[in-house]
Amino acid sequence: MDLQEWITQNPIESKMLWESSAYNQLKFMRYVIAPMCNEDVVIKVITTHRSKSITLPVYEIVVGTKVRFTVRDNFYNWKVSV
Repeated sequence: MDLQEWITQNPIESKMLWESSAYNQLKFMRYVIAPMCNEDVVIKVITTHRSKSITLPVYEIVVGTKVRFTVRDNFYNWKVSV
């Protein structure tokens, strides 16, 4: 699923204590990482995980045909697989 589509379909409840941190993560991927990529790079949400009772995306960043990153953040650290 496209990252922006996932953000639109999965709003974070305002009562969640970590709401701003979750939105900061999404903004980082959308407004920092995505613009650094060229048009050959695709950022998608491939699945989800939960941290602090918030559903968060697991991202897939595909560069050309040979490099694929799987990335997730759980508020404590980022995990990146290449």
